[in-house]
Amino acid sequence: MEAILTMSASEMAAAVTTNEISSEELVRVHLEQVDALQGSVNAFVTVDHDGAIEAARRADQVPDDDRSGRPLFGVPCSIKDNIAVA
Repeated sequence: MEAILTMSASEMAAAVTTNEISSEELVRVHLEQVDALQGSVNAFVTVDHDGAIEAARRADQVPDDDRSGRPLFGVPCSIKDNIAVA
C-alpha cells in the first residue's frame, strides 16, 4: 500500500494501463489513507466511498483501446465540495 501512495499520478496511470493494479485497488488504497488521516487532517467535507469504488469498477471494465488519449484514466482524484458536480 505505501508504495502506491508514493507514486505520481502518471505512475499510477501507467500501473492501471499495464494492469499492474486495478483502478478499484487504487481507489481503495486512497480511501483507506483518507480514512486514516481524516480525523487529524480534516481535508474533506464529504467522501463518497461507494461512488468512488463504483466509478473505479466501471473504469476497470473499459476496454484498453477505449482508454487511448486519456492519460490519467483510472486514477482517483478529489473534487472540492464547493464545486458543483451534478
